[in-house]
Amino acid sequence: MAGSLLKQIARAIFGDYQIFRIYEFGNRPDISNNRGKAADWSFEEVSLEQIKVSTDVAIRERAWYLGEDAHAFGCIRQGRILALCVFWHGERYRIKRNFWPLAQDEAKLVEIITLPEARGQGIAGLLIEYASGEMFARGFHRLFARIWHSNLPSIRAFEKSGWQYLTTVLEIRPVFLGRRPLRFKINRP
Repeated sequence: MAGSLLKQIARAIFGDYQIFRIYEFGNRPDISNNRGKAADWSFEEVSLEQIKVSTDVAIRERAWYLGEDAHAFGCIRQGRILALCVFWHGERYRIKRNFWPLAQDEAKLVEIITLPEARGQGIAGLLIEYASGEMFARGFHRLFARIWHSNLPSIRAFEKSGWQYLTTVLEIRPVFLGRRPLRFKINRP
């Protein structure tokens, strides 16, 4: 009850807020990308068409993530996409997100989803690891992701995949500033 009241007071003063943990994955020449197959799953790049014809609404709803300057990878079992992750770079990222500045040889993982029945099996972490290796094979040297500060399953998946915590970003949108947010980096000790 007290926590809820504090949130209401903070929101009244500071407006909406976002707290993200930023993770990075740098070009590692030792990356082993032989995770293309595990158990009865396979990991591969997926096309817009594969996503559009998915039998799962949650996967089909992510079709808009694909297009120019986007790369999608999936965990596939018997032709079905169980998990999907999408990286953006270039103009697509600058126009649609631009939350974290990217150099020309950098990309950001903007979406990852695992279907509910496939969760808890380590698929997300394996997919992140596989997709990261594939992005390096395409010439990218540094990857980023932003994760909601309390999303522990995502944090664990990224950390198991070798990604490193970089910083936390707090963004507030005080009512008196209109739409322009204030952004603060909170570096770890």
